[in-house]
Amino acid sequence: MCLIFVHCYRIIKIILQFIEKRVIIIMSREVDNVKDKYIKKLEKCGVDYREGLARFMDEEELFDGLLMNFLTENSFDEAKRCIDSGDLKGAEYAVHAMKSVTGTLSMNKLFKLCSRTMDAIRDCDTDVMRTTFSQAYKNYLEIAKLLRTIRDASR
Repeated sequence: MCLIFVHCYRIIKIILQFIEKRVIIIMSREVDNVKDKYIKKLEKCGVDYREGLARFMDEEELFDGLLMNFLTENSFDEAKRCIDSGDLKGAEYAVHAMKSVTGTLSMNKLFKLCSRTMDAIRDCDTDVMRTTFSQAYKNYLEIAKLLRTIRDASR
């Protein structure tokens, strides 16, 4: 009787280990599917997730953390305030910071818009500056909204 119990216990243990491994594989696939969905949405916003990840030597936690940290970036609001008030020197400083952050995080569409805005500021072309900054700010808000959605979904 005791031998049968030990044998049944071992079989149950093996079955549970097998089930646990299958559940982990299934959950991993689901996480990958969710991640792929968000990567595609980021790409639609002009963020090259894979390029950014490679830039950080495939350290996914680090890169994802930096993307989430982007939500605390205030250079965009500072640039908007400076442009609205006509402070080109302040705008130049803030847009340069925006350009650096977006380039580092492979936010390529936003980086290009920031670069064009920077060029317009340096050329004192306020019409082009306002147009390109407006596009950049719109893209910034789009990316920030998506990052908040991703952050909130992972809680």
